[in-house]
Amino acid sequence: MGAGGGGSEELEMYLRAGRAAAAALERAARIVEDGRSALEVCEELEEAISREAEPAFPCNISQGPVAAHYTPAPGDRLRIDGRSIVKVDLGAHVDGYIADTAISLAWTGENERLVEATREALNRGISRIAPGVPLRRFGGAVEEYARALGLRPVVNLAGHRLGRFELHTGVSVPNVDADAPGRFEPMGAYALEPFLVPREGAGRVIDSSPSNIFRLASRRIPKDPALARVASHIWERYRGLPFASRWIVRDLGEGALDALRALVSMGIVQEYRTLVEANGAQVAQFEHTIFVRKDGVVVTTRRRDERRGNR
Repeated sequence: MGAGGGGSEELEMYLRAGRAAAAALERAARIVEDGRSALEVCEELEEAISREAEPAFPCNISQGPVAAHYTPAPGDRLRIDGRSIVKVDLGAHVDGYIADTAISLAWTGENERLVEATREALNRGISRIAPGVPLRRFGGAVEEYARALGLRPVVNLAGHRLGRFELHTGVSVPNVDADAPGRFEPMGAYALEPFLVPREGAGRVIDSSPSNIFRLASRRIPKDPALARVASHIWERYRGLPFASRWIVRDLGEGALDALRALVSMGIVQEYRTLVEANGAQVAQFEHTIFVRKDGVVVTTRRRDERRGNR
């Protein structure tokens, strides 16, 4: 980490969240294995984050052509499939300062090659970033490297700027050399997450089934007291951050699921969909959170096996 540059208090919050998320991903690399319950894995990882921070969103375990947004439902029976690429996407926050990070795991040769290429694409993209650099520079590096290997970046998934208690501020960081407005701004935090697919993939994702992930979309208070109670609990506990249906069951009991569905139908709560590769190809993902200082870039979610410097 470079010296000076301001924002030391914010940076320390981001680093604390990053350490919690990185440690949980290190645990994921040890415990994710063929046949293991996805629900048990997610609960263990979320518990690990909670010892040092708070989960910023539910643990995502997306397998094979499922690119993003799958978290187990209450009582979910899904198991890890060792034939697929398994993506583990985790978030932690400290007083609303967020770390968002992901790894991909694979156990067969072809899948392992795609995983390693995606890991390197992220590193190459980060190496192009400095204060004031155009956002498109990151995606340009990712796309150039992927296409040189005969791979495709997923064009309609992107990184995003982070805000306090805000996972997506509206500023996107594309994974291709797209005409994206804006630059990497000093004092800004960004989640950078390339997704790559093999040549036969479409290089884009489509909406699929419900993901068991939700977010409070409106502060409007329902007239029904039972619905108002659930909506108030969501705000007090999660603010505008995503949460899982199983968290609501844990907090309020199974009866609250009916209220949650009603809040979705009223537009007060948003329900996420899983995102699936349009051609059914395997998808790999890696993700880090960075904090841009006046004098350089700090990767806040660097894991111990990667710590050979800030980039």
